[in-house]
Amino acid sequence: MLDPYRLLSSPDMAEEEQRQATPEELIEGHLGLVARIARRMRRPGVTFADWFGAGAAGLTVAANRWQWAGKPFRLYARPYIRRAMRDLAEEALPYAGGPTGPSLAQQETPMDSLGVLTPVEREIVENVLLAQPREPLKKCAARLSLSLSEARDLLAAAIERLRKNCD
Repeated sequence: MLDPYRLLSSPDMAEEEQRQATPEELIEGHLGLVARIARRMRRPGVTFADWFGAGAAGLTVAANRWQWAGKPFRLYARPYIRRAMRDLAEEALPYAGGPTGPSLAQQETPMDSLGVLTPVEREIVENVLLAQPREPLKKCAARLSLSLSEARDLLAAAIERLRKNCD
């Protein structure tokens, strides 16, 4: 079980240790940094463990790319950690129920009601919300040759149309 209190209180590696450290040692020595950043992240439907997992993935990328150049590793790794968490937030956006109520994935949606959608909207809804396993919105957008913001707009429009149709 992930113990956020132990991770939050763990110190980062000293700069002297970082110079000869392997990527694995850098990762182990900076999990506290990931926990401190994850603790501040908020998104409905995304848990601390989700944030921590995404941040740990970003930390791993940073550790594998880092070379000592006079800059402490924690300063180098922080943007990688935050970028991984931001990507998680973008992928989690359609799943999280916001102030307008539960997400489409949490509602019962008959497949017949998908007929009111355009083919592209239907493709996004089926793959991002209804398929098991779900496809990340970013990946679906790339497959359909759309930008992430275009795919997000199409998904929002499709959800609104389905909600009106289901009422």
